[in-house]
Amino acid sequence: MPGLIEATSISVPSKYAKVDFRNDAYWSNRGKLDLPKERFILYPEVGRETDPTPLLGWAGWNHAQQGLALATIYALRESEGVDRERLVPVVAGIAEVLP
Repeated sequence: MPGLIEATSISVPSKYAKVDFRNDAYWSNRGKLDLPKERFILYPEVGRETDPTPLLGWAGWNHAQQGLALATIYALRESEGVDRERLVPVVAGIAEVLP
């Protein structure tokens, strides 16, 4: 058929490497799969103050699930006594996923 590209003429994309990520923690959290479709949501600076591990969510969550995750984060950080100004990004994230 005219206009179709033969499958063997398409080169295989290069594998992801550690240098492709801004932070070593992102590389270590991505797992063994090397698929361009794998995605995570990073919730920056909303984790526990005593734990430097990045807080990640799955990009496959729908808006309701993302909102629930953010509301849970908000409730947990509020119960820990975190200053409300630090929770503004969490509230902004909730507002982004609201219909």
